[in-house]
Amino acid sequence: MVRRLSFSKFLEGFNWSKTKVKDYLGLSDVLSEATKVSRTGLGLSGALLILASLWLLVVEPDVLAGMVLAAGLIGFGLFNMISALRKGLHLLTQWWGLTWGS
Repeated sequence: MVRRLSFSKFLEGFNWSKTKVKDYLGLSDVLSEATKVSRTGLGLSGALLILASLWLLVVEPDVLAGMVLAAGLIGFGLFNMISALRKGLHLLTQWWGLTWGS
């Protein structure tokens, strides 16, 4: 009886803390509007990816694997920079078709 009661209290506390974390992070919403800080961070990460790929091309210009990696980094960097400029940018709270709490 005592074990069941303490486990029940543990589950209540766990559910309460899970709900509080979801509310704090905004995960209870399906979409949350992206702020200027997140847009700036996304654009900056894109610029740094492009810079890293250019550095890779300068340091190892003859290595085929380096060129392939640099091309991928440039593509992903451009994707990040274009995504940062989009007007309808939202922060998704769904990954791989699953939602938090399901």
